[in-house]
Amino acid sequence: MSTFKLSRNRHFPIGKTGKVSVGNGTLYTSLTSPTDNTASSWWKDKSLRWCMFNLVLLYGAVFSNGYDQSVIGSLQANQSWIAYFDNPTGVKLGLITTAYLFPNLIFPLAASYLADKVGRKPVIMIASLCGIVGPLLSACGNSLGTFVAGRVITGISCAFFQTTAPPLIAELAHPRFRARVAATYLCTFFIAAFICSWVGFGMVEWGNKNSWRVLVGLQCLACLPLVCFTATPWMAESPRFLVKKGKGSQALKLLADLHGNGDQQDALVLHEYQEIVGAVALDAAGQDASYSDFFKTVGNRKRLYIVIWFSWALSMSGNSLFAYYLPKTLELTGISSFVDIQLISGGITLWLCIAGLVSAQFVEKLGRRKLLLYSMVGLVISFALITGLSASFARTGNPSTGNANIFAIFLGLGFYVMGMVPLPYLYLPETLSYNLRVKGMALYTMLAAIWQVYGGLVNPIALDALGWKYYCIFLCTDVIQTVVAYFVIIETKGLTLEDIALLFDKGDGLST
Repeated sequence: MSTFKLSRNRHFPIGKTGKVSVGNGTLYTSLTSPTDNTASSWWKDKSLRWCMFNLVLLYGAVFSNGYDQSVIGSLQANQSWIAYFDNPTGVKLGLITTAYLFPNLIFPLAASYLADKVGRKPVIMIASLCGIVGPLLSACGNSLGTFVAGRVITGISCAFFQTTAPPLIAELAHPRFRARVAATYLCTFFIAAFICSWVGFGMVEWGNKNSWRVLVGLQCLACLPLVCFTATPWMAESPRFLVKKGKGSQALKLLADLHGNGDQQDALVLHEYQEIVGAVALDAAGQDASYSDFFKTVGNRKRLYIVIWFSWALSMSGNSLFAYYLPKTLELTGISSFVDIQLISGGITLWLCIAGLVSAQFVEKLGRRKLLLYSMVGLVISFALITGLSASFARTGNPSTGNANIFAIFLGLGFYVMGMVPLPYLYLPETLSYNLRVKGMALYTMLAAIWQVYGGLVNPIALDALGWKYYCIFLCTDVIQTVVAYFVIIETKGLTLEDIALLFDKGDGLST
């Protein structure tokens, strides 16, 4: 019987059964799921349609976050908002922007605790309520204080959603389409940004003094169906949470309803249930799991490195410059018309939405590692172009150079989306073991918030002071994170959640 070492480029062969040595014993793990009695296409099967309905509603959890990426930029091009709040710039603009981000420094801890104690559903409910109250408070208030307070409440919603929704999606999805479903999750982010950009364009054209209120209030759109659905008994809870809480019969019934047309003796349903029971038993220490567990084993330290890397890459690749401060960056290319800014913003969000949806379809074909490295290398090249063209335009003022720079911005953001849309909410939930899954997502959300708060406060000041030279910092960070990704990211293509846990925790050898 042959044994091979696992490298960062390796993944288990689909359709075989492997054995992994664990101490003095051996664990056997099926590296593919058995066939089930569902149709090959989800839309042809009642059970899978119900599963997808739950998942698609959970996509709304990231809508508010995506909308926020465009709303501040759109408001900076809205004359009524500029006049109402006395043209906020510099520190004032930075504080308005980061008010949404500050809750992500604290509230993921609360979300993590609640999700492990009372379940994913109640946390989704809390997040949905905050996601309705926050935008409406900002839209209906009459002062900067109420506007900022509303953004803080909306930020709390984001913290709860980002900690809880991605793990729940990974835990509910059918193994056959889990990767694509999880990879497509963040595409809702860009759909929301697209809607916000074009609503913002409409508000600029409308010119009404209350147009900014409409733009801000629409941020609560996706939370309305979520809050209604979570209040019903039909929204699915995590089967892994149910098993952990001793409700195995409920977990088995849930898996049967979502993956087996109600047949609790279905081969796939039984296979999934047995894997979950076994994984939860192995994670029995998870009853008292804490964040310190990330430092206790080699596998958990690898998971921690990956969480830190993704939080950094998501926020510090230079994308935040064009998300929150697009008007300022476009000024560096000679674009200052409010209408032109909104048109370019709308074009960018449409392009990113398409790029995100397309790249999500390749997570299984190319694999996670290869897709991510293509994304990072392309981003480095694009940011080098953006920096060079911006420097050239600053010297010459040539309109052709400015237009080329706009193309480079589209190109760079496209490469960013190639990796950062499909992978964070797929790769992190699938590589984090059950007892650390929600805690890992909470840590990811908090770390990403730190980098985003930095960007929100520093970017407008640095852009005013340094202009295009500020791009050089992000070019350097892109190079560094590409090198780190090459050595840290390993392939997980084709594995179940439980098999991936073995890859990290007992991956020093695999016999076939």
